[in-house]
Amino acid sequence: MILNSAKTSWVDTSSSKPQLSTLRSKLKEATMASHTEIESNPTLAKLTSPSLTESDYKFILSRYFGFFSPLEAQLRERGAANLVPDFEMRVRAPRLFKDLRALGLSETDIAGLQTCNALPSVESDSKKMGVMYVTEGSTLGGMLIAKHLRTMPFFNEENGHFFTENPQSVSARWKAFIEKLESSAGSLNEAETLKSATETFDKLDAWMSADPNSGR
Repeated sequence: MILNSAKTSWVDTSSSKPQLSTLRSKLKEATMASHTEIESNPTLAKLTSPSLTESDYKFILSRYFGFFSPLEAQLRERGAANLVPDFEMRVRAPRLFKDLRALGLSETDIAGLQTCNALPSVESDSKKMGVMYVTEGSTLGGMLIAKHLRTMPFFNEENGHFFTENPQSVSARWKAFIEKLESSAGSLNEAETLKSATETFDKLDAWMSADPNSGR
């Protein structure tokens, strides 16, 4: 999802150049500083390090699960599927669950993982779209991270679901999300959407800054 050295990103990495007046371009600009900050996250930078270990990978996926699982549950409870009809096709927690099981965690272990209690708010459609701009964009960066992970001896199809979605499917879903974002722009509170996207980056950055040896 996040790279330091390779500079791939969570958000809009497509080659197309949206007009400056679009909500998409405003989101990209509004989140730029937070995006740059999270690229320096030492935990996430390990994903593209040649020294990445299986233990590192397991810890990172555990933290991702602790963020995505409760966030997606809240999005579901707040009716995200009414806003983005194929929401259930976009959720990431089930993929993380499969990966963690393949890495040796039991269902009980996974149920006992720490979850983030400082999530971005999803109480309005405007906030949901801001949050999902970041989470949907993360799939684009994930494809690039997968290229490095495939060079790691411990990485395989069984524990790599989170990063190895079909590229065509990822691109199609991103395009569909952006179309929905733009078609909904007139009914959204723009300032709220921009703030929500930035908040999502910042809260994820804080959550993923945990030290695996600290017990956090």
